[in-house]
Amino acid sequence: MKKNQFAEVLKLISLFILIAGFYFLFDSQWLIFIFALLFFMLFLALAEIINLLHGIHIKLTENSELQEREKNRAGFYSVQPVSEKNKEKIHQYFANQNIQVKNIISTPYQEFCMVELQKEYKVIDLRGENPHPVPEGQIRHMENLLKWAKERKGIKLIK
Repeated sequence: MKKNQFAEVLKLISLFILIAGFYFLFDSQWLIFIFALLFFMLFLALAEIINLLHGIHIKLTENSELQEREKNRAGFYSVQPVSEKNKEKIHQYFANQNIQVKNIISTPYQEFCMVELQKEYKVIDLRGENPHPVPEGQIRHMENLLKWAKERKGIKLIK
């Protein structure tokens, strides 16, 4: 972990105060020595507090960077709701084929949702003018979506 320079300077100042306090101790000036000892402890304590806070800051920064990397890798954090307009288009698409849609499942991927039909699930591409099913060959390459569907919903998209 990278050291905090301000805390290191405070430690040096506290050491300087302690050395100066010992100098006054040899001159029999007890009161100055006691104040020097108190200031030594105060500066040393401040340096330690700064080091602890610096360590916490570094851990939080690493966590947020990790979350940002995960966010970029997976697409987003949370489920992106399917708009009412797209839901209507999905129902229309399958109604034209005489297939009943049981459920439309939002995914963490803005461009895709899953549709529960009678005996299977379909991944729907919401990009473009009209939503359309994603071919199984393309779904195989959507590893994050496959993993999300299996882990979060217990749905196996590929046979």
